[in-house]
Amino acid sequence: MKTKLNIGLLFVAASLTFAGCTRTLEPGGVYNGDQILFEAESAINTSGKMLDTYVNWEKDNRDLLWKSNKGIKKSADFIRANAKQWFKSAEDLRNTYKNFPTPENASTLKKTLALINTATTEALAYYTKYALKKG
Repeated sequence: MKTKLNIGLLFVAASLTFAGCTRTLEPGGVYNGDQILFEAESAINTSGKMLDTYVNWEKDNRDLLWKSNKGIKKSADFIRANAKQWFKSAEDLRNTYKNFPTPENASTLKKTLALINTATTEALAYYTKYALKKG
């Protein structure tokens, strides 16, 4: 099976992004101390790379994966069909929140990020089970 070490590290980074890790941000920093903005930026960047890696891994190993679990192709195809819109929405909502940091805008942004998180979590589960298994 075609895999690379950096793919595994990317999946670890993605899992940490969604683990709810918080850090104290400098008030004058790039995010002005705004944890929501920081987490949105991290999630968009990490998940985008991870999902791209996942769909490419699936494509490169499609025949073997299809024999192991048909859900992997279905998952990758669903991501291919929808990810562009998910990330466009997330980026637009992040920008809206950045310009107008209201509770309503934060809530809408978090809902969109939750959708991306669901896809990322599913991809991570398939990847760790099938790409990283030994033997």
